[in-house]
Amino acid sequence: MSPVRVLIADDQIMMRKGLALLLDSHGCSVVEQVGSTKDVLDAYLAQRPDVVVLDVNFAEVRSGIEVAVQLLQLDPDAKIVFLSNHDQGSIVKRAYRLGAMAYLSKQLDDLELITAVKSAAGAKVYMGSPQKTENKAR
Repeated sequence: MSPVRVLIADDQIMMRKGLALLLDSHGCSVVEQVGSTKDVLDAYLAQRPDVVVLDVNFAEVRSGIEVAVQLLQLDPDAKIVFLSNHDQGSIVKRAYRLGAMAYLSKQLDDLELITAVKSAAGAKVYMGSPQKTENKAR
């Protein structure tokens, strides 16, 4: 089985590098890393990754959500896994409504990201582990 090809888009260089190391160590292939929303579409078109790991909040005018809307207009089959420091219900719902494969907190367990990325590559929406969902219900 060939590795899942991943594009990472986050404005924090340490986050990008850490995500790349994590993904690479679990059999994924990070094909490109970008730190700006303006670079996401070009990188996607150049690399055609299986999955885009996209930060929701950038230190720019456009958000990751806005870029995802453009990306999905360009390629409705694009697989997007959102990462965020915030889990506001309205943003999470909007992300899934527009076609996100996963919406994860940056405080997540590393294996949660791997599971979400591999699920997305298989065209499966990932809503979190049963244990995580169970803990939120308490």
